[in-house]
Amino acid sequence: MQTIYRRIAYSVALLLYLAPPTTAQTTDTTVVRTDSLKAGLTVGLNIGVNQLYGDLSSPNICPGFGLLISYPLSNVISLNLLGDLGTLSAQESSFYNSIAKTSYAQVALGGAINLTRLFQSTQKRKLASNQSNFSFYVAVGMVSFDAIAYSLTTNQVQRYTNGSGSHRTEEDGVTAKGPAGVSSTHEVVVPIGLRYNRQLSPRINLYGDLRYNFVNTDKLDASVDNDNTTISTATGGDIYRNPASNESRDAWASLSVGLSYRLGKRR
Repeated sequence: MQTIYRRIAYSVALLLYLAPPTTAQTTDTTVVRTDSLKAGLTVGLNIGVNQLYGDLSSPNICPGFGLLISYPLSNVISLNLLGDLGTLSAQESSFYNSIAKTSYAQVALGGAINLTRLFQSTQKRKLASNQSNFSFYVAVGMVSFDAIAYSLTTNQVQRYTNGSGSHRTEEDGVTAKGPAGVSSTHEVVVPIGLRYNRQLSPRINLYGDLRYNFVNTDKLDASVDNDNTTISTATGGDIYRNPASNESRDAWASLSVGLSYRLGKRR
């Protein structure tokens, strides 16, 4: 009887010893199949939540939607086109007594570095297409927005960024250009972020995106530094002007998840 138990123990030990190489071989086979796709465009759609950081101290959570178009320049570097659409909001009861509601559309072009592959050997990079990876990216673009601040107590309009008197300006940021009544404000934006990718199949990826967007304006929340005047004040409310050099700049952040599809052809 002891001999039988001993044989069973030996058999189990042998199976445990052989299991890791078998698993590794299966993984390698998957990698080779995945890598058989030629490098091409990747198109992704994501959905998430946004927060606005400006003069109003309490950011609210709002929905946002995004588009990602990526083209690999190498195993480590890729070119990214980012598109975003959504709403932003923030509020403060003490000084401004306001809640801001902002709608925006944004597009930016930049590059991404695959941090996971950056520190891998050349051989591992070729076999890493089915693994999880992290990428850091930075871009520059334009954001178009319309922001309105409402009173927290009466819900009446206090300040707005676009109206009958708003207009484009010359390079000096002051001289009016074109007709008045512009319906949206356009400003330079610099998004930076960290993206996590996980391949679900040779063509489909699941990704998560954490981003911070620096915007060249102080009125993304329809409020400017140390100024709580409203449209009921003789000289307040319509904040059409460009920000002064000593004013702070607003920003917005997002956390999103999405699916992307790889368009490359098989070799």
